[in-house]
Amino acid sequence: TDAGDFKYCISALKFWQLIRVFMASKFDKKLVVCLGAHRSGTSMLTASIAALGADAKIDETYANPENQKGFFEHPRLIVLNDILLERLGSTWDAPCFDYATSAANVDLVDIFQDAVEFISTTFHDVPLALIKDPRVCMVLPFWVRVFEHCGYAQGSVKYIHILRSPYEAAVSQFLRSQNNPIFYEFGKDIREGAILWRTYIQTSFAQYDEQNTQLVWHKDLLRSPLKVGNQVAKFLDVNSDD
Repeated sequence: TDAGDFKYCISALKFWQLIRVFMASKFDKKLVVCLGAHRSGTSMLTASIAALGADAKIDETYANPENQKGFFEHPRLIVLNDILLERLGSTWDAPCFDYATSAANVDLVDIFQDAVEFISTTFHDVPLALIKDPRVCMVLPFWVRVFEHCGYAQGSVKYIHILRSPYEAAVSQFLRSQNNPIFYEFGKDIREGAILWRTYIQTSFAQYDEQNTQLVWHKDLLRSPLKVGNQVAKFLDVNSDD
């Protein structure tokens, strides 16, 4: 009947409207990945990105005398990276680490599944998600696959990489090791810190995606935080409030 056909059309229309809403919510989501070597200002950059509305899903920001305003790192992300590096026979402070060589013929299926579950469940309802852990630089190829598996559309993962002079980063790591020599065994020699900086930068830049990556200089963020904040907001296509 005509009435039956009309009801069918209305039901079909509502169904496709729901599908469109679902697809929009799924593919309009963005994920911001803050990259940078240790002692390069990643926490400062992440705080700036969070101020623009990105959500790192952190209930309490861990802080200590080294970083009194917090590190802005999700604890589960740190654990996953430490487990991954251990499986690869490495640690966060391993000089000359090479992901491709280390990951060859190593079974990472269980860690990959845990990583997918972490991203999917933690940020499933977050329009602008944010993650930060310098260790991600060392294992970025792994996380790129995780993001793809979680359904983030091409171009929806944005990488913001903060760069600091390797000498300054190494000196900062040196001072850190002086204050806590038991925990920070690496970096007691400035040359060690510089080598570690190179390892992080080399591995992360091997995955460099020019269209979806923004570079921020540590010195610029210190000198002109509002200017850099506006540049980041433009890159992420979000509003900034001066």
